[in-house]
Amino acid sequence: MSLTRSWLEIDTKKIVGNYEKILKRAGIPVIPVIKANAYGLGVEKILTLFDKAPYFGVATVEEGLQLKRLGARSMVLGGLVDGEIAPGVEADVILPAGDVPLARKISAEAVRQKRSAEVALPIDSGMGRIGLLPETAEAEIREIMSLPNLKVRGIFSHLSCAPHPEDGYSLRQVRVFTGLVNRLKQNGVAIPDVHIVASDGYAPAFAEAFQPPFTMARVGLDLYGFNQNPLLADMKLEPVAQLKSTLIAVRKLKEGTGIGYNRLHTLPEDTPVGTVAIGYEDGVPLACSNRGNVLVNGILCPIIGRVAMDYIMISLAKAPNAKPGDEVVLWGTQVDRSIPISAWCETKGTHPHDILCAIGNRVVRRYL
Repeated sequence: MSLTRSWLEIDTKKIVGNYEKILKRAGIPVIPVIKANAYGLGVEKILTLFDKAPYFGVATVEEGLQLKRLGARSMVLGGLVDGEIAPGVEADVILPAGDVPLARKISAEAVRQKRSAEVALPIDSGMGRIGLLPETAEAEIREIMSLPNLKVRGIFSHLSCAPHPEDGYSLRQVRVFTGLVNRLKQNGVAIPDVHIVASDGYAPAFAEAFQPPFTMARVGLDLYGFNQNPLLADMKLEPVAQLKSTLIAVRKLKEGTGIGYNRLHTLPEDTPVGTVAIGYEDGVPLACSNRGNVLVNGILCPIIGRVAMDYIMISLAKAPNAKPGDEVVLWGTQVDRSIPISAWCETKGTHPHDILCAIGNRVVRRYL
């Protein structure tokens, strides 16, 4: 007997297929970014799918320590808090040295531990978030490279407007970053891992970011096929997951019955109403209250009333044969009908990263 109420069904073959397409497009090694529990899909399983990965991108040292326990190496893409430095050095995580004072702290900790620490240098080419500024970076990088027990493994940046290459901003970022790396090389400073591209950067407009001096690229959301950027349509990346739940009650309710908290919906006529065992704790946006649809037996059924923590209610007027125990698809495919994840993105006014990362822990991850 299953205790599972709701589950995320994940096709691992499609993830591998997407990665192979990305590798082919890039033509250089690609770092899978599996931060935030592999974008909510479950890092322990997803980690095992990338035997061609040089290492993995994470957001925090805590995530890096988890990968270390699983036998993989990682690089923190972003910043650090002081408490992350010692365990990061000890676990051989590639740490970001976004300024000279931080690099000194990493160096001092590596000296204390009597070991070498590898770092990567984030360059703020236009994101305005963290990193060395291009106009002062050359001198700062020389100082960082002179610190004891410190090895500079990489240098990287991040495109802030990659979905919109038409405005030229991201290409200017690429060229600012390229100019810095080339000047360093001309002055005898060679850094092995050089990358700026992430998921949206696989558009043809950024072809120069896969040529020297670039030696690597990164990929996050594209692994899972949910990127809505039309500039990537030719890659034919496949969505790899479907969110499903269970119909736990079906009742015929009278005209005028109020549905859910605050009676956001009142039945206009006698209606069969289904209760589905999933709610906002599981990742259903509150914005789906009285909006959107689910699939039951391949039939679109509207969500009625307010989304609760543990349940949603749906009208079964068009699915009169539905019964408790039936599968409910929140986004994905059932029979010959589909609801894309973009439907929730539009309803919530957000993007797929947010939808995936909001899926709760009690939603079981099932791998095909």
